Amino acid sequence: MAAQMVIAILPRALECCRRVREVLDARPSVIDPAEGDAVDMANRGPLADGEVLAFDDVTFRFADAEEDTLRHISFKARIGETVAIIGATGSGKSTIAQASAFIEQGEHGVATKVAQGGTNFSGVQRQRLSIARALVGDAQLVIFDDSFSALDFATDAALHKALREHMRDRAVLIIAQRVSTIAHADRIIVLDDGHVAGEGTHGKWLRDCAVYQEVVASQTNESEHR
Repeated sequence: MAAQMVIAILPRALECCRRVREVLDARPSVIDPAEGDAVDMANRGPLADGEVLAFDDVTFRFADAEEDTLRHISFKARIGETVAIIGATGSGKSTIAQASAFIEQGEHGVATKVAQGGTNFSGVQRQRLSIARALVGDAQLVIFDDSFSALDFATDAALHKALREHMRDRAVLIIAQRVSTIAHADRIIVLDDGHVAGEGTHGKWLRDCAVYQEVVASQTNESEHR
């Protein structure tokens, strides 16, 4: 009986060994150099005092794309400043996040386990947890990439009030599609088809930027029809 089992599984075992051997014998297509290439920092425009992020004429294209996704993008983010980026789709502390309320309601409070992918929390709760985790550290630069989309307008407003009070020693970069999310920003960068259509404040762009005006108008119409 034992011999029959061995004979039955032997072909499959041999095939598994062959596949493992193929992986072990495969040569990597990307080989890391023994030492990194030296970088001439003198010619790379070091950040000025207070700056924690700088894009200097950045153009980017995905490997399988035919056109550039970003074209000649330039902007800077400084400590104590909130910079927002808005554009159409494809255009390239306790008050903070109000997270404590639903955490305290849980059976184990802050000891509540988070399942893989946060599946034991709602979409809004996952966003609040992610925001809280980002703010617990002391990073000089905090980036929110469409992190407030699932928040209701009241929570969104309360969060941004808290951000203004508690993020004075950091630079904040907000990427969003909802105008109400970025209207408070010190500077708003409007992207249109991969390039910067303008950079200024909410009030300035309401007067001077057609692309921004279109976004505001479309979102105003949407809210009126709800």
